[in-house]
Amino acid sequence: MKDGMKIKGCFRIRLGEDGPDGVPVIVGDSGWQENMVVNLGVQDYLLDWLCGGTDSAGKRVDTIIIGTGGSVASDATMIGGSTVQSQIAAGTSFIASRTFQITNDWTSGEHPGGTPNVSNAALKDGTAANTIFCGNTFASSTWNNNQGLSITYQVQFPTG
Repeated sequence: MKDGMKIKGCFRIRLGEDGPDGVPVIVGDSGWQENMVVNLGVQDYLLDWLCGGTDSAGKRVDTIIIGTGGSVASDATMIGGSTVQSQIAAGTSFIASRTFQITNDWTSGEHPGGTPNVSNAALKDGTAANTIFCGNTFASSTWNNNQGLSITYQVQFPTG
């Protein structure tokens, strides 16, 4: 049997604020970061759906979570430091035959309060408690209440 199927993903988080002329200015950028697809992510999001044969059999990625915690292990069920304010439905699309993309923008008005040091992100089903599909950490950035935050997350099934 040939082992050619792999799951790969990446995400990018940007912090921005209004410049002096009202044009948004990027003040922080994580760059593209690789993610880890966790054990329950494969089981609950892929295998349950494939074996069940219906959309209701498995979980569905429709939510991005951002948090203030550390690294994500293969047996993780959630990211550290996530908050309810950071868990919201996001836009999803297929951008290529083997690439799924989910994006979200938080305006400064949707800021969770305080000055959180955002340092991790994950994808999950908004109705499923504590079962992420994938996630990872990055060099933290302070999210100030006058800033918006945007994230783009991609999951890829490369060939070979």
